[in-house]
Amino acid sequence: MSILNLDSYFFVFSLSLIFNFLLIFFQSKMMGFGIDKGIGIQKLHKQNSLRLGGSIIILVSLLSTFIFIDNIIYFLKFYISISPIFFVGLMEDITQKISIKLRLIASIVSSLLLVDQTESVIVSLFIPIINIEISSYFFLMCFTV
Repeated sequence: MSILNLDSYFFVFSLSLIFNFLLIFFQSKMMGFGIDKGIGIQKLHKQNSLRLGGSIIILVSLLSTFIFIDNIIYFLKFYISISPIFFVGLMEDITQKISIKLRLIASIVSSLLLVDQTESVIVSLFIPIINIEISSYFFLMCFTV
């Protein structure tokens, strides 16, 4: 894995900023595609707002991985792991009709994939009363998720 220098961070930030500005600029021409109407109990904003900014950030991040990183296998595992929640979230942003149950399942699947691919589990809570030695990798994986 190569170490990114300040120029590469500036490039990625600038690219993300440019694409998000383009998204905002062309918002009126998108015919309501990805626009949140501000209706519903969870809505905080008073006017229509664009819901697709996160997809630009993910796409620029993926693009920059191919440009700046030498060993991309580790990062591809990350992107593959987050793909279920990304695509379900994108469909929610576009249609606003994806159930909370499906979003929760996609989150769990993405988390399981990420924990499995990186083999990163919580092994200790650093709370003396609760800190119990657990040898079951399956339990540690479920607890981490």
